[in-house]
Amino acid sequence: MKRIFGILLLFFCLSLLVGCWGKPAELTELATLTIKCELFQDLNIVSGEWRLVEFQSMTEKTGQVVIGEVGVAVVEDLQPGQWQVYVNLYNVDGTIVESGAAMVDVTVEPTIELELEMVRYDELSSVSGYAKYLDGNIHDGIIVEVQIPIEGQMQCYQTETDERGYFCLRALPVNQETKMSEYLFTAYSITDSRYCSDSRIIEVTGGEETRLTSDLLLRYAGIELMLFLDVPPWWTESLDEMLQQVNVPFQVYNSVEMGSVSLANDQVVWVVNDQDWNFYNNYFQNQSKFNEFVANGGTLIFGAAQGYNFGSLMDVGGTLPADVTTELSSASTNFNLLPTHPLMYGIPEILTGDNASNNWFDNLPTERLIILEDDQHNPTLVEYRYNLGRVIAVGQPLEYSWAEGEDAKLILLNLVKYTFSMLPLGDE
Repeated sequence: MKRIFGILLLFFCLSLLVGCWGKPAELTELATLTIKCELFQDLNIVSGEWRLVEFQSMTEKTGQVVIGEVGVAVVEDLQPGQWQVYVNLYNVDGTIVESGAAMVDVTVEPTIELELEMVRYDELSSVSGYAKYLDGNIHDGIIVEVQIPIEGQMQCYQTETDERGYFCLRALPVNQETKMSEYLFTAYSITDSRYCSDSRIIEVTGGEETRLTSDLLLRYAGIELMLFLDVPPWWTESLDEMLQQVNVPFQVYNSVEMGSVSLANDQVVWVVNDQDWNFYNNYFQNQSKFNEFVANGGTLIFGAAQGYNFGSLMDVGGTLPADVTTELSSASTNFNLLPTHPLMYGIPEILTGDNASNNWFDNLPTERLIILEDDQHNPTLVEYRYNLGRVIAVGQPLEYSWAEGEDAKLILLNLVKYTFSMLPLGDE
């Protein structure tokens, strides 16, 4: 009897297993992509000279696919998603003659066709390097992008880092005459809102890959604004009005408190424009403290524009971090050199006013972004790197511009939004 009961129990368990595992798992539907390449010039194509050297979805990659004599390739069994296509045409000697690239949205449709226009290889470039979090060990989830003007419109090229922070952007167009261009590359996180973006000007060369010699570095976005001032700049209420609009936590300190207050990496420190001699002298006495704050990864906004209060950093012998100096020189016109920089969000190409800028900056480090310049090509708004941190050096009388409704007014607001990671990036 026990044996019969055991056999029945065994059959019962088997029936349960069949009920749970008997149905095959549902497979994700795959797609087939057909790529048709349109040549830039007439070439004698020999079968096998076409080759799909890379086919990737951000960090995922597939193998190579050979393209036939008629310039058509078929890629099968693709998972749905956005895929970047890179195609190279090789000469008999192995050199690349033409290239093409496109982003394609692969759906679950059985077949998808892509027409790819090829261009001369020496008119395309590549950039590779690392974008990393200031204090992280895993560096994926960072987008690196560049916006390039093509036929009057901005074309966005972007990729995502792997866990090491590595990225590579390929098939970037360059100037057709010089075979070289300079572009603003920006890195920002899509997975961690605690970090702020970082940008770099990179010179690219057609037919070559440029490797960054230093990493793009995502520092902490601000959680509190620390304003240092003794008197209202130009005796305006501009800062109060701006802070009411932006709605971020802030504290105001006078120059006597510079020696005692603590500075943390997630605080944005702002030395306000147009202060008196005593203020700048107190800053000079505590200059090493502000330098150390930036060197350790902090963000310093330094307003160097002189005004009604007749103070000057130069007069007390002070400098900005990295020994950057400021010179007094008023200009009625400034020029926007980096319209895709977040600080230039909503800013025109040419800025005018009673004084578009009051001061400019000299002795700048190599890793710097000259965002605005005056009519003598002097840098008047600069973002530069100092060790792990960054400085935004401001030569515009922004508080005066705010009160008078001049072109530079919006920069005052953008300074906070940028350093608190509140400005739109990417496709936003």
